[in-house]
Amino acid sequence: MDSVVAIDYESQNILRDTQQDELFDYEYISGVIQQHYLTKKNKYLPIEVKDAYKIKQILKTCQLEEEIVLNEKLSVKLLGETADVGEDGYCYSLITGKNNVCLIPNCDSQLVLGVSNLNVKTRIKSACVYLQGWGSVLEFVDLSDCIEDGETIYIVNKISKIGQDGYIYRLYRNIEDNKEILERKERLIREFGGKVINYLNEEWLVINEIKKEDLYNEEKFAAVLHGFIQDFIRYVFTIDSIVKKY
Repeated sequence: MDSVVAIDYESQNILRDTQQDELFDYEYISGVIQQHYLTKKNKYLPIEVKDAYKIKQILKTCQLEEEIVLNEKLSVKLLGETADVGEDGYCYSLITGKNNVCLIPNCDSQLVLGVSNLNVKTRIKSACVYLQGWGSVLEFVDLSDCIEDGETIYIVNKISKIGQDGYIYRLYRNIEDNKEILERKERLIREFGGKVINYLNEEWLVINEIKKEDLYNEEKFAAVLHGFIQDFIRYVFTIDSIVKKY
């Protein structure tokens, strides 16, 4: 996968102004960026580093308490054994209970969920959550791109301005004209059913929402895990169904 930079220019300037190198204190930098956006009175703020790491931890250490039902025929019953991947990354199979086959039609390989850096330079290290099938990454979301409003964290992907940092490459593959770009974007919004947030003069599709307080309430961990994985799989499947028609 080609290396991209998934960080907005304002955040880059803030980081440069701190005169820190790559070994900086992520908690400190997160606070600096948060304060910058607060002073600008923006409705949304970049996700805090500690919250992104908490999401990573929940995805890694918790197990499904209820089956994720995607449709009448497909469901995820359990999460497989966790395996370490690269620096601070991990992955595991999604167990369907049917010989652990991939959930995507006509796919004979396991479906894997993982967290890694994916050779993507981001504000938060090793924070790309991805879904893999056929040995290839189907789609990912970078937790560094995610935003909050003080109470809720929004797991998002950019749906505007293709070819720029953070856009959904697979959705716009083999695009021919601007009309087709708009058509695919509108289909994704309609078929996935997610809301769109305007942030940093860009459009971001909300994949999943998490209450900040739930990240620090152990009784809510199972619900956070279930909701995140269910919405992320549904998001990836929606993109897959759209691109197969072109």
